[in-house]
Amino acid sequence: MRPSLRSLSGAAALCLALAACGTAPVPTSTPSLSPAASSISSTDPLVAPATPSPTVDPSVSVPGDSVPIPPDTYARVITDNLRVRSKPGVSDDSKKLEPLLQKGVQVVVLDGPVQASGYDWYLVQPAGYDAVQVAKYPFGWVAGAGKDGEPWLQPRTPGCPPLPASVEQLVELKETALFAEIACFGDRTFAIQARVGLPEAQCGTEPAWGVDPEWLDSCRSSGAPEFLSVDAPYGNPFRPSWAPGVDTSIARSGVGPPAEWPIVEVKGKFDHPAAQTCRNQLNYEGSDWPEPDPVQTVLACRLQFVVTSMTEVDG
Repeated sequence: MRPSLRSLSGAAALCLALAACGTAPVPTSTPSLSPAASSISSTDPLVAPATPSPTVDPSVSVPGDSVPIPPDTYARVITDNLRVRSKPGVSDDSKKLEPLLQKGVQVVVLDGPVQASGYDWYLVQPAGYDAVQVAKYPFGWVAGAGKDGEPWLQPRTPGCPPLPASVEQLVELKETALFAEIACFGDRTFAIQARVGLPEAQCGTEPAWGVDPEWLDSCRSSGAPEFLSVDAPYGNPFRPSWAPGVDTSIARSGVGPPAEWPIVEVKGKFDHPAAQTCRNQLNYEGSDWPEPDPVQTVLACRLQFVVTSMTEVDG
């Protein structure tokens, strides 16, 4: 499977990218397909029925013709009560996750299709501007269509936000749960101007679990220099990750008032190729904190804004 969602411990692997430290290819549109929930077979184990129904033997399932949805693109749920599972398939080791996805929920497809139990499965992460609403839905695998070929998941072309052009826009992006870093921007390199310096405080207590490579943890990367807005230096800071080899010595002079921090032009990208190699790393022995989901750890790394070059700008 290609592990291709923000602190890095337990659920924290995701927390770092979505909230605290670093930051949160579009398919063509297709004709609208809106089947009523009542039209889904009550015997299908992938859409939760309104009333108890007989168990279906997956060994006699007939594959459904799901609409192909490429990884790292948006899709929309077009039925009610779509079941999310921990693994593709309906075997006993594939856990049923709650709550069920409802019609209209937008997701980012991260992997698939994977054939299992006679269905085409997709790994999905719910996505949207309302991070609180998004957080209630689980990350996991859903089937793209029923046994009769009726689609449950449909490719979607959203209105993507613009490529960030300022610190303010980087901060705003991480406050949503759009996952536009992957579904809209991919690994495109772009430049912004910012003030750079060293924060008075780092990211707080070291979590039980971090990541390898360590430089993709924005709280530990190169001493964790951070960005402030050129025009509003007392606003919200943004902490990126720093690719190996980037000279961060300019930030050493940013130890006075933020308005006096040096102004730089930085180039960087989301979804750095090294993010695909991210693995969980135990920061200290004896911790009983459960290991984060390895797939979500990779996703957290992919959401990091990685600085690949930095040049001081004459003030």
